[in-house]
Amino acid sequence: NRKKNIAFGLKVLAGIELEKPVEVRVYGPPEDPEYLNEILSLSNPDSGLSIAHMGSLNHEELSVEYLKAHFLLLSTLHENFGHSIAEAWAHGCPVIIADTTPWRDLEAKGIGWDLPLQPEAWARGLAQALALEPAQWQALSDNARAFFRAQVWSPEVREANRRIFRA
Repeated sequence: NRKKNIAFGLKVLAGIELEKPVEVRVYGPPEDPEYLNEILSLSNPDSGLSIAHMGSLNHEELSVEYLKAHFLLLSTLHENFGHSIAEAWAHGCPVIIADTTPWRDLEAKGIGWDLPLQPEAWARGLAQALALEPAQWQALSDNARAFFRAQVWSPEVREANRRIFRA
């Protein structure tokens, strides 16, 4: 979906000189085949960037994919909440997202990056993410899980959400 603006983030990624191969997997139904082709055309195995469309997944399959992923990349134009962001954190997957969601100060919290939709900012954020050592990435992953439990799935937050729907 063009609203997710995935091509923006991938164009920036395609412009970075990669030290090691990067595999990007795009999920969801191909609502706009032209846009999907634009995204897939950014794949350049010679430069180390491969992009594949994986189609739609059920919840169990999606959980497995989050557990294998190093990052969720979402250069979205707008999200009211960003369920995929919260799902990523639940599985210990740090995020690289646009600052067009309610989630802020992710780098300071050690759970990812929320970046303005400017190529230079994305290039810096992506370069930082790609340069992480395994122990640094593991710390982000652990922080993401902890953040999810404390800020998204805590008993207090769940009860506040229940109250909203009872009103």
